[in-house]
Amino acid sequence: MRTCSLLGRSQDLAGSEAPHQNATATATAQGIKINQSLYWLRVAVHELAERRPPQLRNSLLTRLLTPSLAGGAHVVLVVCAPARPPSAAARDAMDALTFGVMAGRVQLQPEKPPEQRMSRSTWEDKLRHTEKLAEQ
Repeated sequence: MRTCSLLGRSQDLAGSEAPHQNATATATAQGIKINQSLYWLRVAVHELAERRPPQLRNSLLTRLLTPSLAGGAHVVLVVCAPARPPSAAARDAMDALTFGVMAGRVQLQPEKPPEQRMSRSTWEDKLRHTEKLAEQ
């Protein structure tokens, strides 16, 4: 019998906030914080792609994503952009695609926590035991 554990985390980044779309001062301040977080995420991804240690404490978003960005996880990134964006959205689409290309250059090395690692001999012993149980 094989067992595995899975810890999943999903983060929807949605996109940047345009200041002219915010009607109140609170919404504008919130939009600024969102844009700053996205900026620091972009900086961290660029640093990782260039194999430099990333600054992950600059925003709440990068702090939340630290377990994934620090290299200890399998990461999937989905970038959505229209094939033919209207001219008003062309820059946002290009920025999203550029971010996706840069993120694709990041090489993480996920590994199991020490308590889940198994030596080859232990693994072979467990495999033999499993095969004996299957024969019975």
